Amino acid sequence: MKYSEKILNKFGDEISLLSMEDYVSNELDVNLFSEVLADKKVFEYIAAEAMELYEHKTLLSLSKDILDHSAIRWKENKERRLLIRNKVGNPIGMIGITLENNSSGEIWYYKTSKEPAFMYDALVKAIDYFSSIGIEKIISAVEEDNLHSLKMLELLSFKKERTEGSLVWYILKKEK
Repeated sequence: MKYSEKILNKFGDEISLLSMEDYVSNELDVNLFSEVLADKKVFEYIAAEAMELYEHKTLLSLSKDILDHSAIRWKENKERRLLIRNKVGNPIGMIGITLENNSSGEIWYYKTSKEPAFMYDALVKAIDYFSSIGIEKIISAVEEDNLHSLKMLELLSFKKERTEGSLVWYILKKEK
């Protein structure tokens, strides 16, 4: 994995962000990542819809699919995914951007609630990384009842663009 960044959560525990362009999944990561997907909020906002959309019967098969396709999606220039690991190296979340083209895309992120807060700092690093590889425009669609994410996007300087149904769309344009 080429990009690697470390941050500290509010208790001083080290969290790692690792790019997944050469990631190879393993059984332990698949099992632990399925626990992230089972987290109540992650399941509600992400996993349940993904299971239905991609016709997965179990969170374990969805977890394997996500991890197995991370390097493939990178090579196909469709996504840039960053795996988030805790201080002992266990997967605890993911940040990604689905590319519209080489300079824009839609950011998405999720983490287990079992780990203390760190996503704001992780997103700061991820956005800086995405900017460094030429992504100048980032959008985000967030469910209107996901108040934590809405607040975090505003703290990250995203600007509310529009509301469509239950989704609130935000945009961030980085200057060159």
